[in-house]
Amino acid sequence: MTGQFEQHLRAVANMPLGSTDSRDEWAVMINVLGGMDVAKYEHTARHPGVKLHNYGKEPRAGRKVGHVTGAGSDLAAVLAETRAVAAIFQYVDIT
Repeated sequence: MTGQFEQHLRAVANMPLGSTDSRDEWAVMINVLGGMDVAKYEHTARHPGVKLHNYGKEPRAGRKVGHVTGAGSDLAAVLAETRAVAAIFQYVDIT
């Protein structure tokens, strides 16, 4: 699968676009709001099928500061893994 950024570069460079076929049957994304505690990143290593995307934004109540994505062939397993990683970051105290 070709990512969005690579597709953009290919289009700008007038190159053929890459494949957009899915690698997995299911994909899940959960937003992370408020803030991200980078000290908690090590906990994500227990979930290799899930990726954390930190936007590098300043924390603020209700602000989308990143997201967690998971993918796989078993929807229940993908949801559980993605929710587990998102839960690590969902309750960050930004006060």
